[in-house]
Amino acid sequence: MLQRLKTFCLFNPCFILAGLLAGVIGICHKVPRPQLPLEEDRVTEIEGWISRPAQLLEDYIYLELSPLSLKQQDKSISYPARLAVYISSSNPKSETYFDPPLAYGEILSVNGFLQDPSYYAIPGVADFRQILWNQGILHVVHLKSPLQVVRKGHHPIRLLVGPIFAYVQCFESFCHKQLNQTQLKLILSVFLGRKKTLEEIDRNLIKTLGIFHLFVVSGFHVSLVVLFLHWLFQRWGRPGRILTLLGLWVYVILVGWGAPTLRAGVMVTLFYLLLSLGLSRQFLNALGISALILLAVSPGSLFSSGFQFSYLCLSAIGLFCLAL
Repeated sequence: MLQRLKTFCLFNPCFILAGLLAGVIGICHKVPRPQLPLEEDRVTEIEGWISRPAQLLEDYIYLELSPLSLKQQDKSISYPARLAVYISSSNPKSETYFDPPLAYGEILSVNGFLQDPSYYAIPGVADFRQILWNQGILHVVHLKSPLQVVRKGHHPIRLLVGPIFAYVQCFESFCHKQLNQTQLKLILSVFLGRKKTLEEIDRNLIKTLGIFHLFVVSGFHVSLVVLFLHWLFQRWGRPGRILTLLGLWVYVILVGWGAPTLRAGVMVTLFYLLLSLGLSRQFLNALGISALILLAVSPGSLFSSGFQFSYLCLSAIGLFCLAL
């Protein structure tokens, strides 16, 4: 037994180090929801850039803003998170709210009330405010008219990834013209992870069928993308592997680089590199390296259920299934 433990420690140092770091963070690091000096009954002046692609839904537009400045009565407030913004209108067609459509990286100025996400003090029901905070969203803003939005140019990051999101907009416009509403919701939710396009009855049915993971872009989607790109470029050798990884990260950016997608992108990149180098038995080390990277960038991610389930399940596969 001691010999096996010694061998395990020698072959999987990154996995063991990641486990120790996770334990230290779990014991010492707390992720309190930040308390800001805001007055909820006062209008807040917000200027920020669209940090996730805007989603066109049936009667409103949903987007996430990363604030550049935030003021209440000319008092500047440092804001440590993103804002979820809902823009509605009396016009039933959300795609006609803005011409041209809102784009990733665009800077907007809005005036509105910052609201806490919905919370129901029911025993056994998760606090949705904390769940959103773990995703980097702290408050919600509801706008009753597109006229409340002032467009003020583009963030420099748009120069880097603007063409990718321009393609996304073209794809969505094509889908809106060619598909009916049911087909449109299915395509956008499966390929781009737009769960908000699904109605509550659809989400409940999908959960009953046990296939809701197909509508959350994460490891399953990223793995399929890598498998397809590897099959497409494998005859080109090393340049083909570089193109495969480049295509993987273009897809991660394309779907909005949310936490599950980033986590899956880091994991799959490391696994693919190790397989390409012939180190196929280094599954646990690759898992450990990806965990170390994510915990170094965002220690609070340890407390999200997605991070915990992903790494616990993959650790079980590496420790038990692969060993057998």
